[in-house]
Amino acid sequence: MLLFSATTQNATAQGGYNGGYNDDYVSYDDYSDGSYQDFYNDLSPYGQWIDDPQYGYVWRPDVDNDFRPYYSRGHWVMTDYGNTWVSDYRWGWAAFHYGRWTYDNYYGWVWIPGSQWAPAWVSWRNGGGYYGWAPLGPGVNISVSLGNNWWGGDFWWTFIPQQYLFSNNFYSYYRGPRYNNTCIRNTTYIYNTNVSNHVTYYYGPRSNEYQRATNQRVNIYKINNERRPGATAVRGNAVSLYRPPIRNNAMVNGRRPAPANAIEAPRAINRPNAVSVNPQTAMPATRPSFNPRDYRNTQQQPVRNNSPLQQNRNNAPVQQQPQQQVRQPRATAPVQNMDNRGMQQMQQQRANQQRMDQQRAAEQQQRATEQQRANQQQLQQQRANQQVQQQRAAEQQRVNQQRMDQQRAAEQQRAQQQVQQQRAAEQQRANQQRMDQQRAAEQQRAQQMQQQRAAQQQQVQQQRAAEQQRANQQRMDQQRAAEQQRTNQQRVEQQRPAPQEERGSDRRR
Repeated sequence: MLLFSATTQNATAQGGYNGGYNDDYVSYDDYSDGSYQDFYNDLSPYGQWIDDPQYGYVWRPDVDNDFRPYYSRGHWVMTDYGNTWVSDYRWGWAAFHYGRWTYDNYYGWVWIPGSQWAPAWVSWRNGGGYYGWAPLGPGVNISVSLGNNWWGGDFWWTFIPQQYLFSNNFYSYYRGPRYNNTCIRNTTYIYNTNVSNHVTYYYGPRSNEYQRATNQRVNIYKINNERRPGATAVRGNAVSLYRPPIRNNAMVNGRRPAPANAIEAPRAINRPNAVSVNPQTAMPATRPSFNPRDYRNTQQQPVRNNSPLQQNRNNAPVQQQPQQQVRQPRATAPVQNMDNRGMQQMQQQRANQQRMDQQRAAEQQQRATEQQRANQQQLQQQRANQQVQQQRAAEQQRVNQQRMDQQRAAEQQRAQQQVQQQRAAEQQRANQQRMDQQRAAEQQRAQQMQQQRAAQQQQVQQQRAAEQQRANQQRMDQQRAAEQQRTNQQRVEQQRPAPQEERGSDRRR
């Protein structure tokens, strides 16, 4: 399914929970319609169900003191449905994709079930290089504008630099709730919504908005339906999670759904009030005082024994409250039938009874004082444990920060080495090119000089041949002239008269 554009409908989760969501959820072929009983059964091993007079059955998870929804043990991925929360908790398929979260100073974070599925029930903000999100509390309508109010405290928000939104360890870049007031002033709401199966929800920044803001590519995953509840997992290019369609008015065996181990709320959960975007509320410094173990075995309700965690929870020690001693009315005899001795005995009995009542009252006061002292010691121990945990968390965070700094330094060093290697390689290539060019130029000059020498030799040879030819011609001319001269001489001699002697001899002969 593709994401819709920012122009959206006004769709409202009407009314409260345990009956406030509409029931037009389109069921998947892989599932049969479920009910709230699925929530009650599957989440019981991991927390305590509480019967609240305002919201009905709500759930408080057994988690660490620093737990916050959409922050602890999870991360964001982009899917076809928008920004989707991937939780490592085995119960995350329910509490982060159905219903809403709220914070109460007595109980801490509690989850209110709902029947509508979404990739996450959160609100988003953007600005100043930060993305922020916070769980949507009960009563917050999904509309085009949230206005200038927010239902909850500023410590509900998580703000991180934009480039780490899809990082698995985004919490390493979270500056803490004390900076939220400043971040809220410098950011605005993101009103991107999507409609799926008639359900409207905020899906946060679009992929192109994230890419434009961070110059980082976004992987968009598909969602595959798991057949059994469990932790959400990212496998390849898909997110596998359990998301059955829930009918909030479904009957189970002809009975209304109800948790088997629910307790009655010691006090009602406060409904969050709308506060300004510059709230003065701060993150609570100590853990809420509610301890579900003090109430679990006081309820006469059946408890499921098929879970080892549940058995351990039922076997937890329960603090016994001092019982109040109740006086029984004493019968008094008629005064007219009693003598002086009887009056004295009666007065003595009354005095003894008063002393016993005073002793009992003193003992009860002493027990209450000891119980109060024990509670104070327990509270101090809890605070000390919390401080130790905070110190350990701070030390772990420092160690993680140091490790990240070392990794960054190593990466920077590797990057510098790569740059230096690239520069050296480029310099070597440039030198090689210059040497090749010089060799080519020298070879060209040598070829030119050789051609010049060949031309000079050819010219010399031609000159020598011409001179030889001239010399030969001269010799031939001289020979011809000599021969001509001899020929002419012979002719002259032949034409001369012979001497006399020669003639006489010639005659004698």
